[in-house]
Amino acid sequence: KELRIFLHKKGIVYNKKKMQKMYIAPIALFTYKRVETLRKVIHSLKSNSLASRSKLFIYSDGYKNSLDFEQVKMVREYIYSLKGFLDINVIERSSNYGLKRNIVDGINNTLKDHTKVIVLEDDLKVSQNFLNYMNKGLELYQNQTKVWHISGYMPPMSKKLTNDSFFSRLMFCWGWGTWRDRWNKYIKDPLSKDPYYLQSKFNKKMKEDFDLNVKPSLFWSQVKKNMTGEFNNTWDIFWYSYIFLNYGLCLNPESSLVENTGLDGSGTHFQAIPSHKNKDISK
Repeated sequence: KELRIFLHKKGIVYNKKKMQKMYIAPIALFTYKRVETLRKVIHSLKSNSLASRSKLFIYSDGYKNSLDFEQVKMVREYIYSLKGFLDINVIERSSNYGLKRNIVDGINNTLKDHTKVIVLEDDLKVSQNFLNYMNKGLELYQNQTKVWHISGYMPPMSKKLTNDSFFSRLMFCWGWGTWRDRWNKYIKDPLSKDPYYLQSKFNKKMKEDFDLNVKPSLFWSQVKKNMTGEFNNTWDIFWYSYIFLNYGLCLNPESSLVENTGLDGSGTHFQAIPSHKNKDISK
């Protein structure tokens, strides 16, 4: 009669009565022109038992040109046919916001009336336990301000862990969640998204830790590309940087609950990766 979840080496017990009263976080879903990948994430979300108790906010970006118009139109026609969630709110962008502005503005908007949020993009597929894990993590650590971020994705690891989840300094943005107070702290800091400011704050050792001591650089190179202008529509590296500078923690599952279905060249910001094979997501 009890639902058990084991987090950070400690067994936390939720009974059914408490789960029924748990504040279910709204889902902010961001989409542009790929209706088939959008169908996959919606289908996977609806396989979650908490989907019918979740508010869904869909931020549909506007088309860039006449070539994208029909694809965006198909996406929006599909969105308006959806059922299976507690409430569905569609926000149509009248112009093309681009990935960064669409996501940041959408999270800001969702958190105006909610204290926490689950964030997804349209090229992801989630486990049937994704919403359960995310909501439990957001509920359990909402008053633990050292914890900034709940990750649903986890890359394959060679070493098997003994716990269902663990903390790290590393942030993954393929299916994640956070709280209004942490996000607002980041948004309201005028220097939080300035790569030159980050350059002045990070010493050599910090950059190595930021990159997990892996070469070539995985993450600091993205900051550098924002300085040179090679990247100009990214947001996630700044969120990760801000968490890192504030000594924040991210909760990660032992096995990934999210799979990326958009690494086939169809995405706006990713080229095809033929050698990439997604790890089967945990049930």
